[in-house]
Amino acid sequence: MAYEFHLPDIGEGLDEAEVVRWLVSLGDHVVTDAPLAEVETDKAVVEMPAPATGTVVRLGAQEGQVVKVGQLFVVIDDGSAAGNGGTAGGDGTAGNDGAGGGEAADHRAGLPATPAARSRPKATPATRRRARELGVDLAAVTGSGPGGRITDSDVEAAVAGAEPPSESTTRPAGEAGAVPGPRRVAVPTTGEDRRIALRGLRRRTMETMTESWRSIPHIVGFQEADASELLALRARLRPRAESAGVALTLTPFLVKATGLALARHPLVNSSLDEPAAEIVVRHRRNVGVAVATDDGLVVPVVTDADTKPLLAIAREVGELTAAARARTVDLAALRGGTFTITNHGPLGGWIGTPIIKPPEAGILGFGRAADRPVAVDGRVEVRPVLPLSMGADHRIVDGDLMLAFLTTVRELLADPLLLLFEDG
Repeated sequence: MAYEFHLPDIGEGLDEAEVVRWLVSLGDHVVTDAPLAEVETDKAVVEMPAPATGTVVRLGAQEGQVVKVGQLFVVIDDGSAAGNGGTAGGDGTAGNDGAGGGEAADHRAGLPATPAARSRPKATPATRRRARELGVDLAAVTGSGPGGRITDSDVEAAVAGAEPPSESTTRPAGEAGAVPGPRRVAVPTTGEDRRIALRGLRRRTMETMTESWRSIPHIVGFQEADASELLALRARLRPRAESAGVALTLTPFLVKATGLALARHPLVNSSLDEPAAEIVVRHRRNVGVAVATDDGLVVPVVTDADTKPLLAIAREVGELTAAARARTVDLAALRGGTFTITNHGPLGGWIGTPIIKPPEAGILGFGRAADRPVAVDGRVEVRPVLPLSMGADHRIVDGDLMLAFLTTVRELLADPLLLLFEDG
């Protein structure tokens, strides 16, 4: 009999998902819980498991197509219907030639299952895509990640015929905004321009940023913070953090300072409800951290950033950043943000004009801490200076409030011991 599987709600409030890639074809035999497809929603890519064992007789959407919750996703025939050979012909999906029927029959007879039914190597969708680009068979690669998961480094080492680089030689874990590598776009070789389908994360980024730029009147402010004490404190705390298994980058300090500043300036931690003509002041300070991935920016959220201890924030930032880059971050971790920060310092950037993530009222950008000449007690000294840039929604936040918020962040970073003892 045919089992019709409709797209379920795989996250709170989900109403649709985009089919990134089918992992099966018509006629393939699958077993329960085997991955059917990679789907993307709210900037997370997840593998949709098979709900039953049988033969795939219909795919409910093409790659790149958006499927609504409740819409038909796939039809699997378990072969129990008499005389149909385990396929469903005549509907224009599986065809009338019984494609895949022989494989299904072999499986029911106890012969080896088709490749689609065998266990697949452990790897994230992004790593599988990288393997396809490089022509690497993941079945022949030994994973060096947790639980034997295959990483991008494993794939690239397989091409080079070398051992994958150790974790200590890769970028620091948790350094939000660090570049995961050049955007992997093949160079056209046919003498013609190449067109790339606007799908997945890039399409969602396009939609969000277009909405922001069209609907939110941005104002931008700048400040600079003396980072001498901040860098010294991080150096002192790093050994203790590493003994607890936490990579202490600058990002946790930036998250904590932002959370405390939001508590002091609550109107910055708000959004505009235009239909109701109301400003909604949020009761929690949930700071989103923009993370660069091969496919674009993902913004996981650190909840209650004003009240969490610094070490707890550091651990959370590290876990969220790693999951965001692997595109395995939990959907719940991408929601509930009330303000966003973007740290372009690891990219080598000095200053920027960040664009607000709707419906938030502002976004704070941090540049690279670098030595600059500064005036100290009437003399010039060279000190590390951390640039700050903020974009604010002028419908809610005026220039004086934006600069007051920036000044609070600057003062907290210049005297970072306050981050260890204060809360919201």
